[in-house]
Amino acid sequence: FSNVDKPQEDVVDINALLGAACKMVEKKLLPGATLICELRELKPLLCLPGHLSQAFLAVLNNAAQAIEGKGTQGQVRVRSCFDGRQTIIEVCDNGVGIEESALPRVFDPFYTTRAVGKGTGLGLTVARDIVRAHGGDIEFDSIPAVGTTVTLTLPE
Repeated sequence: FSNVDKPQEDVVDINALLGAACKMVEKKLLPGATLICELRELKPLLCLPGHLSQAFLAVLNNAAQAIEGKGTQGQVRVRSCFDGRQTIIEVCDNGVGIEESALPRVFDPFYTTRAVGKGTGLGLTVARDIVRAHGGDIEFDSIPAVGTTVTLTLPE
């Protein structure tokens, strides 16, 4: 993440960036909660690695926060694959989920479903902006009390 302030494009292994972000978030999980990484082979990608790492960390932090109340049943699953056209990254959790009425606002700056003082409401906004700057997309699907899946796609 040291290159966020001075962005420089580089060809990188996206799985390496994901792996580093996962290790950072795994340390924040409550005892008994699990983080599972299923990273398939990806094509190297020309990108701003520090920025993408920041986006991955924001999405993973949200997932980790969503499972806080699940104890040993809490789980975050990270998957990556290349479908021949694009890199696909899924971050799924079995956390609290978000009400359907709130879904259109999840990317709004300063919008948060967390208690006052527990979140800034900027993580998903920043992640969306970074992914879009790379020509990609980010989608959000959530079911209350079941969990959330965030899907990031990055073009070849």
